[in-house]
Amino acid sequence: MFDRNMDRVSLSAMSTTFGAPRPDPADYMLQAAASAAGCGYKQELMELMDVQPGQTALDVGCGPGTDLPTLAGRVGVSGTVIGVDRDPAMLAEARRRTSDLPAVQIREADAHALPVEPGTVDRARIDRVLMHVTEPTSVLA
Repeated sequence: MFDRNMDRVSLSAMSTTFGAPRPDPADYMLQAAASAAGCGYKQELMELMDVQPGQTALDVGCGPGTDLPTLAGRVGVSGTVIGVDRDPAMLAEARRRTSDLPAVQIREADAHALPVEPGTVDRARIDRVLMHVTEPTSVLA
């Protein structure tokens, strides 16, 4: 039985305890996005966002940049895509994956202090990030 008062155990310690290596977070996210369910979900999300050429699209918690190329294709040469994450390893992978896309900017920041001016973004997405922030309502505000 799980004791709620017990100190938290890190995932890496749990992985060692259970004898399974911890997967690389970027690889895991990219594999999940490439699955049939992941592709369908992401396609529907992009359609609902209705990103248009010339717009600025913000991806809060862009991770390894999985969706940045698709967003760049939708904003076209006259638009901008801003990928924000606080994890340097994820940002490095996002930069690598989008190095040939001039419309994409990668910025390191916390979701609580986004590096964009109010009123400068046309579309924004946040996917599986709110569970990792201390104040989800302030991020959404």
